[in-house]
Amino acid sequence: GVPMAQEDNRSFAQKWNEFWGRKSVMEPIPFTETSILTQPIPINVGYLGFYLRLPPNTAAIIRSATDQTYVYSEGGHKNLQEGAYTLQYIDVSDRFFKFPKISAPALNSIEVSLTISIFYKITDPSMVVNNPTPLKALFAICEGAVKNFIVTHRYEQLIGELENEQFISDYHIIQHIIEQVAMKDACKAFWVKDVIIEERLGSFEMTRLKEDRLVQKSQSLIQKEGVLQQQEIAEQQKALEKTRAEQDVMIKEMQAVFEANKSEILKQARRLEVELEAMRKQPDLQQAQFLKIVDTKRQTVEALLHLFTISGFPRDQNDLKLIDKILGSLSEAQIMTPGLPPERSKSANELNSTIINLIAPKK
Repeated sequence: GVPMAQEDNRSFAQKWNEFWGRKSVMEPIPFTETSILTQPIPINVGYLGFYLRLPPNTAAIIRSATDQTYVYSEGGHKNLQEGAYTLQYIDVSDRFFKFPKISAPALNSIEVSLTISIFYKITDPSMVVNNPTPLKALFAICEGAVKNFIVTHRYEQLIGELENEQFISDYHIIQHIIEQVAMKDACKAFWVKDVIIEERLGSFEMTRLKEDRLVQKSQSLIQKEGVLQQQEIAEQQKALEKTRAEQDVMIKEMQAVFEANKSEILKQARRLEVELEAMRKQPDLQQAQFLKIVDTKRQTVEALLHLFTISGFPRDQNDLKLIDKILGSLSEAQIMTPGLPPERSKSANELNSTIINLIAPKK
């Protein structure tokens, strides 16, 4: 009959609307940081019902003239009664908001400021149906949670160094904010996924005092380091002076031994000089006795030369003249004794040359 034909026509029209509805694509809605709901759009639902098209990451709130409300998270054909309605889209994507600086007096009446950011999203769009400004409620509760945390804690707990045992970490502040949001009915539609503590600021005067303390601490460390360096330098100088004193004592002892040896050898040299002079006046001196005297003289001169070749000690010109005189006498004695064996008849010129090289002052 006729009713069945009308129903068939209606079913066909719905399928036709769904076909074209699926083919059409809606552009994303540019929600701002402080907007999550679009303004109500009037729509008319006719005999064939209504096909709901949803932009990406949105849900829809449809409200009738009698204030009957429908919330849809998926698009498609909706069997609504004929009549006038309003349509609003609500953002269900992940969202971010950075709060302006939030300030309040700490428990000991010193002002503290915190800057926070939150990551959140709407998990139940139906919970915002009766709340025309859901974001305002969320932001107000977050701000209130921050102020509540500040006023219930001391300044040094909120603004301080990490090594301070009283200092409260970001984690405890974040947990307080998340718990406060979860407890409020006005925020039941939201899930606060994370909170970031961007900045903590104390009062200008307290910050200046803190900086002064840090400067004083740094200066104290520098002064302490300077004192330690001065002490180390003083100890090094003291050790150096001790070493120098020990070297001076050792040099004086060596000089004393040198002078004593030198005095003794010079006595022998002068005595030999006298003996050589006497030999000149006794030409008939036996050859063996003469050789013995010459060998003794030669040994004495060699010891004297060894003494004068010690590095670092002065050479007296008068002593050098005495050695030269003795060498001349030895050379003369060799001339006076032609029968000397070859191994003892070293030429006077060669001997003198060797001696001069040994005792000549180093350049």
